Amino acid sequence: NILDAANALIANNRKRLGKNLWTAAGEGEPLRVFEAETDALEARWIAQEVQALVAEGARRADLAVLYRSNAQSRVLEHALFSAGIPYRVYGGMRFFERAEVKHALAYLRLLENPNDDTSFLRVVNFPTRGIGAKTLENLQDAAKASGRSLYQSVGAITGKGGANLAAFTSLIDSTRNLTQGMTLREIIEQVLETSGLLDFYRTDKDGAERLENLDELINAAEAFVMQEGFGKNAVGLPVDEVAEAGTPGAVPDAETGEIMSPLVAFLTHASLEAGDNQAQAGQDAVQLMTVHSVKGLEFDCVFITGLEEGLFPHENSLADLDGLEEERRLMYVAITRARKRLYLSFSQTRMLHGQTRYNIKSRFFDELPEEALKWL
Repeated sequence: NILDAANALIANNRKRLGKNLWTAAGEGEPLRVFEAETDALEARWIAQEVQALVAEGARRADLAVLYRSNAQSRVLEHALFSAGIPYRVYGGMRFFERAEVKHALAYLRLLENPNDDTSFLRVVNFPTRGIGAKTLENLQDAAKASGRSLYQSVGAITGKGGANLAAFTSLIDSTRNLTQGMTLREIIEQVLETSGLLDFYRTDKDGAERLENLDELINAAEAFVMQEGFGKNAVGLPVDEVAEAGTPGAVPDAETGEIMSPLVAFLTHASLEAGDNQAQAGQDAVQLMTVHSVKGLEFDCVFITGLEEGLFPHENSLADLDGLEEERRLMYVAITRARKRLYLSFSQTRMLHGQTRYNIKSRFFDELPEEALKWL
Protein backbone atom coordinates (compact mmCIF):
# COMPACT_ATOMS: atom_id res chain seq x y z
CA ASN A 1 0.00 0.00 0.00
CA ILE A 2 2.78 2.45 0.90
CA LEU A 3 4.67 1.82 -2.34
CA ASP A 4 1.50 1.85 -4.48
CA ALA A 5 0.73 5.27 -3.02
CA ALA A 6 4.28 6.51 -3.72
CA ASN A 7 4.24 5.14 -7.29
CA ALA A 8 0.81 6.65 -8.05
CA LEU A 9 1.85 10.04 -6.66
CA ILE A 10 5.13 10.33 -8.56
CA ALA A 11 3.54 9.22 -11.81
CA ASN A 12 2.10 12.77 -11.93
CA ASN A 13 5.60 14.19 -12.48
CA ARG A 14 6.12 14.58 -16.21
CA LYS A 15 9.90 14.76 -16.10
CA ARG A 16 10.27 11.38 -14.43
CA LEU A 17 12.10 8.34 -15.77
CA GLY A 18 9.80 5.36 -15.25
CA LYS A 19 10.60 3.08 -12.32
CA ASN A 20 8.30 1.24 -9.96
CA LEU A 21 9.08 0.40 -6.36
CA TRP A 22 8.05 -3.09 -5.23
CA THR A 23 8.19 -5.12 -2.03
CA ALA A 24 8.07 -8.77 -1.07
CA ALA A 25 6.51 -7.83 2.29
CA GLY A 26 2.88 -8.22 1.16
CA GLU A 27 0.12 -5.63 1.03
CA GLY A 28 0.72 -4.20 4.50
CA GLU A 29 -1.47 -1.71 6.32
CA PRO A 30 -3.45 1.03 4.56
CA LEU A 31 -2.26 4.64 4.90
CA ARG A 32 -4.13 6.20 7.80
CA VAL A 33 -5.48 9.69 7.11
CA PHE A 34 -6.54 12.07 9.88
CA GLU A 35 -8.30 15.41 9.46
CA ALA A 36 -8.07 17.69 12.51
CA GLU A 37 -10.02 20.84 13.28
CA THR A 38 -6.90 22.82 14.28
CA ASP A 39 -3.13 22.38 14.13
CA ALA A 40 -3.07 22.08 17.94
CA LEU A 41 -5.56 19.18 17.81
CA GLU A 42 -3.56 17.56 15.00
CA ALA A 43 -0.45 17.69 17.21
CA ARG A 44 -2.34 16.35 20.24
CA TRP A 45 -3.69 13.46 18.15
CA ILE A 46 -0.13 12.59 17.06
CA ALA A 47 1.02 12.56 20.70
CA GLN A 48 -1.85 10.22 21.64
CA GLU A 49 -1.11 7.95 18.68
CA VAL A 50 2.57 7.82 19.69
CA GLN A 51 1.57 6.82 23.23
CA ALA A 52 -0.69 4.06 21.87
CA LEU A 53 2.08 2.73 19.59
CA VAL A 54 4.59 2.70 22.47
CA ALA A 55 2.03 0.90 24.66
CA GLU A 56 1.80 -1.75 21.92
CA GLY A 57 5.57 -2.25 22.13
CA ALA A 58 6.96 0.16 19.50
CA ARG A 59 10.27 1.89 20.19
CA ARG A 60 9.97 5.67 20.10
CA ALA A 61 13.15 5.83 18.00
CA ASP A 62 11.28 3.92 15.25
CA LEU A 63 8.65 6.70 15.04
CA ALA A 64 9.22 9.85 12.94
CA VAL A 65 7.09 12.98 12.64
CA LEU A 66 7.74 14.94 9.44
CA TYR A 67 6.79 18.51 8.50
CA ARG A 68 7.43 20.70 5.47
CA SER A 69 8.77 23.79 7.23
CA ASN A 70 10.81 24.17 10.39
CA ALA A 71 8.36 26.52 12.12
CA GLN A 72 5.76 23.72 12.19
CA SER A 73 7.79 21.86 14.80
CA ARG A 74 6.70 24.29 17.57
CA VAL A 75 3.13 23.05 17.94
CA LEU A 76 4.29 19.39 17.66
CA GLU A 77 7.01 19.91 20.28
CA HIS A 78 4.48 21.49 22.62
CA ALA A 79 2.11 18.51 22.31
CA LEU A 80 4.90 15.96 22.90
CA PHE A 81 6.31 18.01 25.80
CA SER A 82 2.85 18.28 27.40
CA ALA A 83 2.35 14.51 27.06
CA GLY A 84 5.79 13.82 28.61
CA ILE A 85 7.07 12.10 25.44
CA PRO A 86 10.85 12.40 24.88
CA TYR A 87 11.65 13.68 21.39
CA ARG A 88 14.66 14.72 19.36
CA VAL A 89 14.69 17.33 16.60
CA TYR A 90 16.86 15.68 13.97
CA GLY A 91 19.41 17.88 12.21
CA GLY A 92 18.11 21.05 13.85
CA MET A 93 17.38 22.94 17.02
CA ARG A 94 14.20 22.69 19.06
CA PHE A 95 11.92 25.68 18.57
CA PHE A 96 12.78 27.65 21.73
CA GLU A 97 16.49 26.89 21.22
CA ARG A 98 16.68 28.49 17.75
CA ALA A 99 18.91 31.57 17.72
CA GLU A 100 16.31 34.00 16.32
CA VAL A 101 13.71 32.87 18.89
CA LYS A 102 16.25 33.24 21.72
CA HIS A 103 17.10 36.75 20.51
CA ALA A 104 13.42 37.74 20.51
CA LEU A 105 12.88 36.26 23.98
CA ALA A 106 15.95 38.12 25.29
CA TYR A 107 14.44 41.45 24.17
CA LEU A 108 11.13 40.50 25.82
CA ARG A 109 12.94 39.61 29.06
CA LEU A 110 14.65 43.01 29.08
CA LEU A 111 11.25 44.73 28.81
CA GLU A 112 10.13 42.78 31.86
CA ASN A 113 13.45 43.00 33.73
CA PRO A 114 16.16 45.29 32.29
CA ASN A 115 18.63 43.98 34.90
CA ASP A 116 18.72 40.50 33.32
CA ASP A 117 22.44 40.45 32.45
CA THR A 118 22.29 37.26 30.35
CA SER A 119 19.59 38.68 28.06
CA PHE A 120 21.40 42.03 27.96
CA LEU A 121 24.62 40.42 26.71
CA ARG A 122 22.76 38.31 24.17
CA VAL A 123 21.22 41.23 22.26
CA VAL A 124 23.14 44.37 23.22
CA ASN A 125 25.00 44.09 19.90
CA PHE A 126 22.51 42.06 17.88
CA PRO A 127 21.67 43.31 15.33
CA THR A 128 25.08 45.04 15.40
CA ARG A 129 25.24 48.50 16.96
CA GLY A 130 28.99 49.10 17.02
CA ILE A 131 29.41 47.80 20.58
CA GLY A 132 32.67 45.85 20.64
CA ALA A 133 34.12 43.23 23.00
CA LYS A 134 36.34 45.83 24.71
CA THR A 135 33.37 48.11 25.52
CA LEU A 136 31.45 45.15 26.97
CA GLU A 137 34.47 44.12 29.03
CA ASN A 138 34.68 47.64 30.49
CA LEU A 139 30.94 47.58 31.19
CA GLN A 140 31.23 44.24 33.01
CA ASP A 141 34.12 45.58 35.10
CA ALA A 142 32.11 48.69 36.01
CA ALA A 143 29.08 46.58 36.95
CA LYS A 144 31.21 44.28 39.12
CA ALA A 145 32.89 47.23 40.86
CA SER A 146 29.58 48.89 41.72
CA GLY A 147 27.60 45.68 42.39
CA ARG A 148 24.98 46.72 39.87
CA SER A 149 23.54 45.22 36.69
CA LEU A 150 25.03 45.88 33.23
CA TYR A 151 21.98 47.97 32.34
CA GLN A 152 22.43 50.15 35.45
CA SER A 153 26.16 50.59 34.76
CA VAL A 154 25.92 51.95 31.20
CA GLY A 155 26.44 55.54 32.43
CA ALA A 156 29.96 54.62 33.60
CA ILE A 157 31.18 54.01 30.02
CA THR A 158 32.35 57.02 28.02
CA GLY A 159 33.26 57.62 24.38
CA LYS A 160 31.65 56.12 21.28
CA GLY A 161 31.09 52.74 22.98
CA GLY A 162 29.30 54.44 25.85
CA ALA A 163 27.08 56.41 23.45
CA ASN A 164 26.13 53.21 21.61
CA LEU A 165 25.34 51.46 24.90
CA ALA A 166 23.18 54.41 25.99
CA ALA A 167 21.33 54.22 22.64
CA PHE A 168 20.61 50.54 23.31
CA THR A 169 19.21 51.12 26.83
CA SER A 170 17.06 53.98 25.56
CA LEU A 171 15.74 51.64 22.82
CA ILE A 172 14.69 49.17 25.56
CA ASP A 173 13.13 51.96 27.66
CA SER A 174 11.22 53.49 24.76
CA THR A 175 9.96 50.05 23.65
CA ARG A 176 8.75 49.39 27.20
CA ASN A 177 6.85 52.70 27.20
CA LEU A 178 5.50 52.01 23.72
CA THR A 179 4.13 48.60 24.71
CA GLN A 180 2.19 49.74 27.80
CA GLY A 181 -1.40 48.60 27.49
CA MET A 182 -0.67 46.23 24.60
CA THR A 183 -1.62 42.55 24.44
CA LEU A 184 1.13 39.94 24.47
CA ARG A 185 0.89 39.43 20.74
CA GLU A 186 1.13 43.19 20.06
CA ILE A 187 4.13 43.46 22.40
CA ILE A 188 6.00 40.72 20.50
CA GLU A 189 5.16 42.27 17.11
CA GLN A 190 6.38 45.66 18.37
CA VAL A 191 9.60 44.22 19.82
CA LEU A 192 10.44 42.32 16.61
CA GLU A 193 10.05 45.56 14.67
CA THR A 194 11.80 48.08 16.96
CA SER A 195 14.67 45.75 17.89
CA GLY A 196 15.70 45.53 14.23
CA LEU A 197 15.40 41.72 14.21
CA LEU A 198 12.86 41.68 11.35
CA ASP A 199 14.93 44.04 9.19
CA PHE A 200 18.05 42.01 9.90
CA TYR A 201 16.50 38.68 8.85
CA ARG A 202 14.76 40.21 5.81
CA THR A 203 18.22 40.88 4.36
CA ASP A 204 19.86 37.65 5.62
CA LYS A 205 20.39 34.86 3.06
CA ASP A 206 18.82 32.25 5.40
CA GLY A 207 16.33 34.79 6.67
CA ALA A 208 13.07 33.37 5.28
CA GLU A 209 13.06 30.37 7.60
CA ARG A 210 14.07 32.50 10.58
CA LEU A 211 11.23 34.94 9.86
CA GLU A 212 8.82 31.97 9.79
CA ASN A 213 10.06 30.97 13.25
CA LEU A 214 9.52 34.52 14.56
CA ASP A 215 5.97 34.41 13.15
CA GLU A 216 5.53 31.12 14.96
CA LEU A 217 6.65 32.78 18.22
CA ILE A 218 3.65 35.11 17.84
CA ASN A 219 1.43 32.05 17.30
CA ALA A 220 2.91 30.42 20.40
CA ALA A 221 2.09 33.51 22.48
CA GLU A 222 -1.45 33.70 21.06
CA ALA A 223 -2.08 30.02 21.83
CA PHE A 224 -0.52 30.39 25.30
CA VAL A 225 -2.74 33.25 26.50
CA MET A 226 -5.84 31.33 25.37
CA GLN A 227 -4.79 28.02 26.98
CA GLU A 228 -3.76 29.63 30.25
CA GLY A 229 -7.00 31.54 30.66
CA PHE A 230 -5.60 35.07 30.29
CA GLY A 231 -7.78 35.71 27.27
CA LYS A 232 -6.69 37.03 23.89
CA ASN A 233 -6.95 40.71 24.86
CA ALA A 234 -5.26 40.57 28.25
CA VAL A 235 -2.72 43.36 28.70
CA GLY A 236 0.83 42.00 28.89
CA LEU A 237 1.99 44.57 31.48
CA PRO A 238 4.75 44.00 34.06
CA VAL A 239 3.57 42.28 37.24
CA ASP A 240 3.42 45.24 39.62
CA GLU A 241 1.31 47.28 37.22
CA VAL A 242 -1.02 44.35 36.61
CA ALA A 243 -1.50 43.92 40.35
CA GLU A 244 -2.13 47.63 40.89
CA ALA A 245 -4.43 48.08 37.93
CA GLY A 246 -6.27 44.84 38.63
CA THR A 247 -6.02 44.25 34.90
CA PRO A 248 -8.30 41.47 33.64
CA GLY A 249 -6.23 38.49 32.58
CA ALA A 250 -3.68 38.53 35.40
CA VAL A 251 -3.42 34.98 36.67
CA PRO A 252 -1.81 33.78 39.94
CA ASP A 253 1.20 31.50 39.50
CA ALA A 254 0.25 27.91 40.38
CA GLU A 255 3.28 27.38 42.65
CA THR A 256 3.91 30.77 44.29
CA GLY A 257 0.42 32.30 44.14
CA GLU A 258 1.99 35.53 42.84
CA ILE A 259 0.09 37.50 40.23
CA MET A 260 1.71 36.87 36.84
CA SER A 261 1.26 39.02 33.77
CA PRO A 262 0.84 37.25 30.40
CA LEU A 263 4.36 38.34 29.41
CA VAL A 264 6.04 36.91 32.54
CA ALA A 265 3.99 33.72 32.35
CA PHE A 266 4.88 33.24 28.67
CA LEU A 267 8.61 33.79 29.31
CA THR A 268 8.46 31.21 32.12
CA HIS A 269 6.68 28.77 29.80
CA ALA A 270 9.32 29.31 27.07
CA SER A 271 12.14 28.60 29.58
CA LEU A 272 10.38 25.44 30.67
CA GLU A 273 9.92 24.12 27.14
CA ALA A 274 13.52 24.98 26.28
CA GLY A 275 14.66 22.97 29.32
CA ASP A 276 15.81 19.41 29.60
CA ASN A 277 13.00 17.63 27.78
CA GLN A 278 15.16 17.19 24.68
CA ALA A 279 16.01 13.50 24.76
CA GLN A 280 19.47 12.67 26.07
CA ALA A 281 22.00 10.86 23.86
CA GLY A 282 21.02 7.23 23.48
CA GLN A 283 17.55 7.75 24.99
CA ASP A 284 14.58 6.21 23.18
CA ALA A 285 12.91 9.25 21.61
CA VAL A 286 10.49 10.19 18.85
CA GLN A 287 12.28 11.75 15.86
CA LEU A 288 11.05 15.14 14.59
CA MET A 289 12.36 16.44 11.26
CA THR A 290 11.61 18.33 8.06
CA VAL A 291 10.86 16.34 4.93
CA HIS A 292 14.14 17.74 3.56
CA SER A 293 16.23 16.13 6.31
CA VAL A 294 14.59 12.68 6.19
CA LYS A 295 16.21 11.61 2.94
CA GLY A 296 18.18 8.37 3.38
CA LEU A 297 16.47 7.47 6.68
CA GLU A 298 13.75 4.88 7.32
CA PHE A 299 11.35 4.29 10.20
CA ASP A 300 8.77 1.64 11.07
CA CYS A 301 6.14 4.32 11.47
CA VAL A 302 6.01 7.79 9.89
CA PHE A 303 3.62 10.73 10.38
CA ILE A 304 3.52 13.28 7.54
CA THR A 305 1.81 16.35 9.00
CA GLY A 306 0.35 19.62 7.71
CA LEU A 307 -0.73 18.24 4.32
CA GLU A 308 -2.52 21.40 3.21
CA GLU A 309 -2.42 23.52 0.08
CA GLY A 310 0.15 26.28 0.55
CA LEU A 311 1.98 24.34 3.24
CA PHE A 312 2.76 21.06 1.45
CA PRO A 313 2.94 21.71 -1.47
CA HIS A 314 4.50 24.96 -0.24
CA GLU A 315 2.95 28.22 -1.50
CA ASN A 316 6.31 29.34 -2.93
CA SER A 317 6.28 26.37 -5.32
CA LEU A 318 2.77 26.71 -6.73
CA ALA A 319 3.62 29.31 -9.36
CA ASP A 320 5.46 26.99 -11.74
CA LEU A 321 5.49 23.34 -12.80
CA ASP A 322 9.11 22.73 -11.74
CA GLY A 323 8.39 23.94 -8.22
CA LEU A 324 5.34 21.70 -7.91
CA GLU A 325 7.22 18.67 -9.26
CA GLU A 326 9.97 19.27 -6.69
CA GLU A 327 7.33 19.34 -3.91
CA ARG A 328 5.89 16.08 -5.25
CA ARG A 329 9.37 14.52 -5.18
CA LEU A 330 9.68 15.61 -1.54
CA MET A 331 6.32 13.99 -0.75
CA TYR A 332 7.45 10.82 -2.56
CA VAL A 333 10.60 10.70 -0.42
CA ALA A 334 8.53 11.27 2.74
CA ILE A 335 6.06 8.47 1.90
CA THR A 336 8.82 5.96 1.16
CA ARG A 337 10.49 6.54 4.56
CA ALA A 338 7.79 4.37 6.22
CA ARG A 339 8.54 0.65 6.50
CA LYS A 340 5.30 -0.55 8.07
CA ARG A 341 2.85 2.20 8.92
CA LEU A 342 2.17 5.65 7.47
CA TYR A 343 -0.06 8.41 8.82
CA LEU A 344 -1.05 11.47 6.78
CA SER A 345 -2.63 14.39 8.62
CA PHE A 346 -3.92 17.88 7.93
CA SER A 347 -6.01 20.47 9.74
CA GLN A 348 -8.90 22.71 8.74
CA THR A 349 -7.40 25.75 10.48
CA ARG A 350 -3.83 26.62 11.30
CA MET A 351 -2.15 29.56 12.99
CA LEU A 352 0.23 31.05 10.42
CA HIS A 353 1.95 34.46 10.77
CA GLY A 354 -0.18 35.08 13.86
CA GLN A 355 -3.39 34.66 11.84
CA THR A 356 -5.87 31.78 11.74
CA ARG A 357 -5.81 30.34 8.22
CA TYR A 358 -8.54 28.14 6.77
CA ASN A 359 -6.84 25.59 4.56
CA ILE A 360 -7.98 23.03 2.04
CA LYS A 361 -6.33 19.63 2.05
CA SER A 362 -3.28 19.06 -0.11
CA ARG A 363 -3.75 18.16 -3.78
CA PHE A 364 -1.49 15.17 -3.09
CA PHE A 365 -4.48 13.36 -1.55
CA ASP A 366 -6.16 13.39 -4.98
CA GLU A 367 -3.09 11.71 -6.46
CA LEU A 368 -3.05 8.77 -4.02
CA PRO A 369 -5.01 5.56 -4.74
CA GLU A 370 -8.22 5.69 -2.67
CA GLU A 371 -8.08 1.93 -2.02
CA ALA A 372 -4.74 2.35 -0.22
CA LEU A 373 -6.15 4.98 2.21
CA LYS A 374 -8.04 4.53 5.44
CA TRP A 375 -9.78 7.73 6.62
CA LEU A 376 -9.85 7.77 10.40
